[in-house]
Amino acid sequence: MGTDIYGGIEFRHTCAGTDDYDGEPWVAALDLWPLYDETDHTAFGLLFGLGDHAAFPPLAPGRGLPADL
Repeated sequence: MGTDIYGGIEFRHTCAGTDDYDGEPWVAALDLWPLYDETDHTAFGLLFGLGDHAAFPPLAPGRGLPADL
C-alpha cells in the first residue's frame, strides 16, 4: 500500500494575537509537492518517519496540528 503526503510549511505571523494585526495567524510558506517528484519513501522517512527504509531519525516526527488552528 502506498503512502501519499499532502501538506505544507507554515509559520505563525509574529504579530498574531496583537491589536495591531487582524490577518490570519498562520501563513502558508511552501507546499511540500515541489520537494519530491513522486512517492519518495526516503524523503518521507527523513521528514516524518513514515516508511523509513533508510533508518534516518525523522526531522519532524509527530508534529500534529497547532493548538490555535
